[in-house]
Amino acid sequence: MSRLLGLGALVGLWTVTAGLGVVAAAVLVAWVGNGAEEPLTDALSVAALGWALGTGATLSTSDAAWSLMPLGLTLLTVGLAYRGGLWAGDAGRPISGSRVAAVVVAASGTAGVLGGVVATLSTVDALVVDPGEAAAFAAGLTGVGTLTGVVSAAPQWRAELVGRLPAWLTAASRPLVVAAAVLTAGAVATATVATVASFGTVTTLLEQLDPGPAGLFALLLACLAYLPTAWVWTLAVLVGPGVTIGQVTISSASVAAGPLPGFPLLGVVPSSLPSWTAPVGVLVMVAAGASAGAFAAWRAPQEAPRWAPAATAATAGLGTAVALAVATWATRGSVGPGDLADVGAQPAPVSALGGVVVTSAAALTAVVLTWRRQRGGADEVTARPGRDPDAS
Repeated sequence: MSRLLGLGALVGLWTVTAGLGVVAAAVLVAWVGNGAEEPLTDALSVAALGWALGTGATLSTSDAAWSLMPLGLTLLTVGLAYRGGLWAGDAGRPISGSRVAAVVVAASGTAGVLGGVVATLSTVDALVVDPGEAAAFAAGLTGVGTLTGVVSAAPQWRAELVGRLPAWLTAASRPLVVAAAVLTAGAVATATVATVASFGTVTTLLEQLDPGPAGLFALLLACLAYLPTAWVWTLAVLVGPGVTIGQVTISSASVAAGPLPGFPLLGVVPSSLPSWTAPVGVLVMVAAGASAGAFAAWRAPQEAPRWAPAATAATAGLGTAVALAVATWATRGSVGPGDLADVGAQPAPVSALGGVVVTSAAALTAVVLTWRRQRGGADEVTARPGRDPDAS
């Protein structure tokens, strides 16, 4: 057991140090490019605070807070923990429930302790982060990634674990992934079109900021870190309710214009929306539901009851609603005082509207395809020549 705890501790150490290293490398490049005018300790503190923000912790001053997660850094932390979990799973064979728990607890505990220490030592211009909050988020993300990695490294134990889950849950998991993939693809494609269309605005913002080569590099990395956040916001606009950024509200029907912070990525926010925005949003949601329903009908056993594929597809649709709620919650937060204290999408309306459309399309598609398949099978049996009972 001590060996497993050691493996878990190494995973936690790897997750925190590798994540910090990625952020620190970017910050130090910008620091050197600006002539290293500020103390090195300040540059390292900025890197540490950026890493903590990426795990979900809130950066605060006496009169403002910044809690909007750069989802790219969040996914990086989970990915690093997942990679560590794969390694621990291979090194800690044979895998069992208690052994997995030992690795995950040790990894989460180590990451939590290190996250708290990093938060305690990092302060820049009165910008601080609560050590307990930093420790909790670092431990949680590391635990999720490590658990996923360890389970992925043990196919037999994973199959045994999945076998203990309700059949309806495992049947709905793959259609859910299909629906989520279609929604994500639609959001990414739309965000790409918006970025290309607003390239001139983004360029103008960069010229006004005049950050210099090192500052431009830092801004580019910051935009990349927030790119997945922008994809979720784009999806919220396609679903309908949209997002609020300060005094600006963007939905699928309209844009309530107002001043925006001079962050280059916000240059893609349009002053008005093209007429195709709402129809494309509906098309993306219906396509996600139809894809999930078709997958559920295709994967259903031939002997399954007629209602089973529709129930599976509807369950996947409800799972999509939960996923939308989680995604919009994770990309909501504050980026300053006043109107910027609460930016992002409202989870409830996005989840409800998206869930209803995707679930309805999924269930209807599964019903139609199941009916066609069963009718085709019945027609084939009817058309097959019968055997003469008197034949010897």
